[in-house]
Amino acid sequence: MLCSTIREIIVRAANQYGTNDAVRYKKKKNEIEAKTYQELKNDSEKFSAVLKKLGEAGKHIALTGMTSYEWIAAYLGITNSGSV
Repeated sequence: MLCSTIREIIVRAANQYGTNDAVRYKKKKNEIEAKTYQELKNDSEKFSAVLKKLGEAGKHIALTGMTSYEWIAAYLGITNSGSV
């Protein structure tokens, strides 16, 4: 099945790879943390829901910050909400 949106890719990956690690990142010097595909889907959907509740879904959203899991989830949440 061909996906045509980022949201479709996230949903398909969560359905197919659910509990597998989607993102691994360094939390501290010797500490690696991981988030699953399902967690990434859930967190990005939560961000989308907040944008909708604030009345900002579908608008232009600025996202700044250092590379982090939170940045990835926010970016995906922005695109999933129909925002740019």
